[in-house]
Amino acid sequence: MMKKMIFAAGALLALAGCNNSTVLEQVTPTQDSGMIEFRTNLDKATRAVEELNLDGLKTKGFSVYGYKSDDNSDLLGGKKDVTWTGGAWTYSPKVKWPETTPVNFFAYAPTQGWPAEAVYTEAAGNEKTIVVNNANATLSADILAAKATASVIDNIASLPFNHILSQVQFKFKNAEDADILMTVHSAALHNVKSNGTYTYSTDAWTNVAGEKTATILNDNAADLTTASGAEAVNMGENMMILPQSIEAWGGKPDGTATASTKGYLKFKATIKGKSGDNIVDKNGIAISNRDIYLPFNINFEKGKRYVITIIAGDKTTTGKGGGFDENGNPLMSNLYIEFNATVSDWVDATPAPEFKF
Repeated sequence: MMKKMIFAAGALLALAGCNNSTVLEQVTPTQDSGMIEFRTNLDKATRAVEELNLDGLKTKGFSVYGYKSDDNSDLLGGKKDVTWTGGAWTYSPKVKWPETTPVNFFAYAPTQGWPAEAVYTEAAGNEKTIVVNNANATLSADILAAKATASVIDNIASLPFNHILSQVQFKFKNAEDADILMTVHSAALHNVKSNGTYTYSTDAWTNVAGEKTATILNDNAADLTTASGAEAVNMGENMMILPQSIEAWGGKPDGTATASTKGYLKFKATIKGKSGDNIVDKNGIAISNRDIYLPFNINFEKGKRYVITIIAGDKTTTGKGGGFDENGNPLMSNLYIEFNATVSDWVDATPAPEFKF
């Protein structure tokens, strides 16, 4: 007997519970009178991401450039790698503050473990950027960036580091009231843009392009399932993705999924009733190790962490479409799929409208 079903994906920002406050090290200037020294500023949002936090920054260090504000001349003599040693940020050789001229600093982290696909550059007009040219949809490491202006009066230059990527975690669960159980064998998010340019002066990404596939759950990983109503389980590791808007693949009107440049989730899954009976598609074929294509759209913003939970369950309402095969044909005529997205900023916590398919 055909069962009516629902898949829901809630894209939820993990809130850090913070309000415009910062965490700073207590740095005591050394005896090197007149020498440039550094302090790192991390807001609580950055600190809560659990990737490159305050302790991680101290372990992996940061790199910094400094230019005199009057003539843009290089004061530090190129890049300085700064390490946390003896309770302070240190670099060598030390550089004196100019007597009157402020200095513009541009920094990035981490120094150790910096992703090979990202390069700090200086474009025409001495614009400072980080350019990502990635062969994959996800980056191999987190990235922080900071810019600041300071002078000899300040003594210590405070660098306000912030995340410039989006952190994404997919989860999966079977709904509490479900009469079915879904097992996920593999999962991937398709048409994630992989190249782009971050500009320090605008604190924004441009030229984001180059569609790739982000593997969520590898074919070789253990199958995922949960008891009805059990806590959601992680589908692989946290992913670092360029901030971007992903437009949803629209099924048959947009052509085949594999030929599209729009976003969709692809699952290889098996769906059975609680008693172990097969759940079949509209053609009477069992949903066993089958590819399921779900349209997916979202706006990944810089400096935010997204937790996207895929929920499988029953629904008695007539389906609205969704759950396609590769050619955009619904797998089951009464399958209902919706994405309920709640996007909250780490600071302002402003909900976004829901969008459905």
